[in-house]
Amino acid sequence: MARALLVILLLAASLGASSWASDMPVLTEKDVLLHFDTPGPHTGRYYSEKALAARVEGAANVQCLVGWDYRLTHCKVLAERPRNWGFGKASADFYSQMFADPVTRTGVQTAGREIREHMNFKLPEP
Repeated sequence: MARALLVILLLAASLGASSWASDMPVLTEKDVLLHFDTPGPHTGRYYSEKALAARVEGAANVQCLVGWDYRLTHCKVLAERPRNWGFGKASADFYSQMFADPVTRTGVQTAGREIREHMNFKLPEP
């Protein structure tokens, strides 16, 4: 019985998280620190191969949900420029590998909240 109740509560939380989060102000990089679970350089591997080969620079805005384990999930592309060069997907993939701190800089819980991020893509120096 307790296990069935736990499953129902978890299911309800996962189904309602998005609508609940939309009632809260969207977080930004100014509100909360983001990090990877492993150290090392991460950004280079997310640059679109198509854009890299054509030497195109760009940017994208994404919005993600901070999961109950603090991992960024359900990342969606809000905008990308230039379009159709893979910067939106690359940004969403990048942020999907990140975690948010448990609380904002002002001490407010981050789990269940949405966060909006901007990412610039610059070519490496020749």
